[in-house]
Amino acid sequence: MISDVAKQLDDWRRDSLPTWADHRVADPEFLDVWVWFCKHLYAEFPDCGFAYRGASFKEEGDGTLLVLKITRNAIQEVVFVTAADTTSCVRKLRRLLRAGEARFYVDRYA
Repeated sequence: MISDVAKQLDDWRRDSLPTWADHRVADPEFLDVWVWFCKHLYAEFPDCGFAYRGASFKEEGDGTLLVLKITRNAIQEVVFVTAADTTSCVRKLRRLLRAGEARFYVDRYA
C-alpha cells in the first residue's frame, strides 16, 4: 500500500518530468527513479515501518548489488537488491517496498 505522501510525490514527479531536461542525457524514467531514491524515498517509510540509515552500491561482473541500510523496531537491518545496473536496482527496490516484498536481514556489520 502506498502512502498519501508517496502518491503525491509520484504525481509531482510525473507532472514535473517534462520540464526538467531535454532528455538527451537522461530519459524521464531514469530521472523519476533517481529523484525518488535521492529525494522521496523517505515517503515509503511510514508504509514499511523503518528509518533510513544509508545505502551502497557494488558493481561486479554483469550485475549490481544495492544494500539499503535501515532501522526497524530498533534493530539495524539491510535489504539486498540485485539487478543489471544501479538504476534497475533502485527501480526494483521501489517495487519491492511498495509490494511489501522486500526481505529484511539483521545487519551483521552494524
